[in-house]
Amino acid sequence: MADQRRLDQILAEDYLAGLEDRAPAALRVMRMDCQAEEAALSYGRRILHGRLDLVRAELQGRASGSTAQLATLLAELADDGVASPRSTAWVDVDGPDDVVHGGQRKFDIGDDPLLSRLATATDEELHAAVDRWLVQERELSVARSGVHRCLDAIQSALVAAYRDGIANVQDVLDVPGT
Repeated sequence: MADQRRLDQILAEDYLAGLEDRAPAALRVMRMDCQAEEAALSYGRRILHGRLDLVRAELQGRASGSTAQLATLLAELADDGVASPRSTAWVDVDGPDDVVHGGQRKFDIGDDPLLSRLATATDEELHAAVDRWLVQERELSVARSGVHRCLDAIQSALVAAYRDGIANVQDVLDVPGT
């Protein structure tokens, strides 16, 4: 089990088994693992959505005989530098390839050379890329939903531990060595 990817562990049927019997510290570790996986999956989805937007703008521009759609989209993306409310500041990723778990690629969303040649790619290539990325986005979404279910269950177990007096807020606040 040591070589199994963290996402696979989280999505395994037995991941939440005995949740109510786990120590609050173990629940917090599980929650942190789930949050890290959720962030990586969300990052991957955002990358795919950006790619889909670019290719769709290119296809729309071709259909209308104008390149303005792609230029407008790029300008909008550049102007939209405001961070979303769901901050990714704590996401530990090296780039779009990093929807990777345990050194193995779970979802291959690495660099796609098609993006560097949108203007010269054929319509068939662009449509194939859209189809491929939509499949990847659905797979990421399904995995992300599974992680959300785990997060909800873990959070409920933590709330119950605090409510029942098993966990103590001071344990979280006390930092060793201070």
